[in-house]
Amino acid sequence: MTVQDLIEMNEANPHGRPPGRPPEVPPGRPPGLPPGPSHDVPPVEPPGRIRKPAPAFGGGRPTAAGSASSWLTACQQHMAEMVACYPGWKCFRDESGIFWEGRLQGLPPSLEDAANAVTALYWDDHVFIRDGTVYATTKYGSLPPNITLDHVRRIVQECRSYQVQVRYRRPPGVPMARCINPEVSRKTHPAHPHLYADGSVCPFLPSSKRWAWGENTLVDFVDDVAIWVAKHQVYEVTGKWIGPAISHDPEHLVRSILPNAPCHCGSGKPYSRCHRYDDWAQIAQKKSDFRRFIIRRKR
Repeated sequence: MTVQDLIEMNEANPHGRPPGRPPEVPPGRPPGLPPGPSHDVPPVEPPGRIRKPAPAFGGGRPTAAGSASSWLTACQQHMAEMVACYPGWKCFRDESGIFWEGRLQGLPPSLEDAANAVTALYWDDHVFIRDGTVYATTKYGSLPPNITLDHVRRIVQECRSYQVQVRYRRPPGVPMARCINPEVSRKTHPAHPHLYADGSVCPFLPSSKRWAWGENTLVDFVDDVAIWVAKHQVYEVTGKWIGPAISHDPEHLVRSILPNAPCHCGSGKPYSRCHRYDDWAQIAQKKSDFRRFIIRRKR
């Protein structure tokens, strides 16, 4: 299947379901599924996957860029899996390249399932993802600290799916995702702890080897964005980001990312040839401003 074939199929099927595809099965957590990545996932429609949440923003090595033909071949290989795992998503192409759009539910609409999913994400346990909805792989006897049943009830009541756009970047760059409806950006959430400056979401630190061309597919990336959406839904209600997270502070990034590791911006370039100088400049500016503040106080 080529890019043009999929775009023509989307135009012929405005509802997003491929021709001849049976109706989608309503989402639900597989009963009795034990935790852990080694267990087989029972056959479902669309298929689900067990996924280990990543810190929302760790060092690796830059991936090889590859040729333009190998990049397009990888994109076409991703398409079959995207159509199977995210049947409601559509593929488009513009002057900037190839991108996908669709909705992610995040947390499940059931109070019990949502409580279990929040607890799994808080403790960084494996989760089960199906069609953009995040489920726990086991039942928990209690909620995590600082999260009450009222919080979960509010999350379920206010829970809404997000229209997400995922755009490819040429290798070795990591795909980028934006929440476009409802909008989640620096304009609407200026203090959000896990958004890039351009408003795209940061589900993991690119240098953590979480996603790489030739090793992972777009479904893996969208699964991580679904986990990000679920954590964002909790953040909207509680004001706290659950699960492990890596600070965006420049001092922390300079200390934790090796110069030859992929830059935290997701471009795939070595950190030393991308944002490392800018981060050092921000650190110097902060220290300079602090010295001026101390001098003024002494006067």
